[in-house]
Amino acid sequence: MSKSVSVIIPSFNGKELLEENLPFVIQSLGAVPRSEIIIVDDASSDGSIDFLKSNYPETIMIQNVENIGFGPSINAGLEKANYDLVLLLNNDIKLDKKYISTSLKYFEHPGTFGVMGIIKDELSGVIIEGIKWPRISVSGLNYKDLRMPEIENWDEPVFTFYLCGGNAIVDREKMLELQGFLDIYHPFYLEDVDLSLRAWLSGWKLYFNPEAQCFHKHSATISKYHSKDFVNLISKRNRLILSYLYLTGYNEILFRISTYIKSLYYKLFYTFNLSHIYPGYREFFRVLGKLNTYQVPMNKRKNLKKVITEIQRDIGGKFK
Repeated sequence: MSKSVSVIIPSFNGKELLEENLPFVIQSLGAVPRSEIIIVDDASSDGSIDFLKSNYPETIMIQNVENIGFGPSINAGLEKANYDLVLLLNNDIKLDKKYISTSLKYFEHPGTFGVMGIIKDELSGVIIEGIKWPRISVSGLNYKDLRMPEIENWDEPVFTFYLCGGNAIVDREKMLELQGFLDIYHPFYLEDVDLSLRAWLSGWKLYFNPEAQCFHKHSATISKYHSKDFVNLISKRNRLILSYLYLTGYNEILFRISTYIKSLYYKLFYTFNLSHIYPGYREFFRVLGKLNTYQVPMNKRKNLKKVITEIQRDIGGKFK
């Protein structure tokens, strides 16, 4: 049975990027029997809405009255979407013509949650996002991005730990079952990692499609509106939140001990302006009370350690 696709693009002051990249989205949708494009405008002031009404009146537009951020904007588009699959797409991503068509076959299996392809730098052609390799350490739940050129030549699917929120195609009903992106990570970063982890723990699978390519034009949208220190703070806080929510057993114990020790250490050095890491720890402890009562929407069926082992074994097997 052929699949239909809803493309969800959150956009804040992204008129120029939409003008540049929407034609490639439409081209990639050419092989899809039924499709729609949903633009979630996050209170832009650059004329984005007028541009869309004049040039792409067929798009579905959601206008946020205030800037609510990436995760809530995606969730708003998810609720509005009409079709089986949703492509979560950043406005600064340029899709290859075959990006969508080569990914649809992964959904022939009912256990598939989603799939993503290769992200390359638009200017250099260098792979900047590939396969996500997970691991658990004393510092918590971590992951590495595997970007070796040979991954383009693989002719079979491979697991990936998480799907990038800027170019992932996911099963809409499954994402709705997980209630989309969580607000605990607001305003940005790691919402996609969290969603992917909940999907794995719910018994579904996430794939990396080596046939699908897209291109990123670095727009640094976040850095235009937030200081580097604030971005680093949120990134560190959210990494700690992710580990706190999902680690169990002795891994959880080791992570908590390590976190308290490191927090004290960085606090000491932050006093002397020698560390920019402590604010992330400080913010983590500020939300700790909320985390202790936070209900993660998830149909948990699998053990985290077993999931990590399964992903590592599948990815590692491709390098033999």
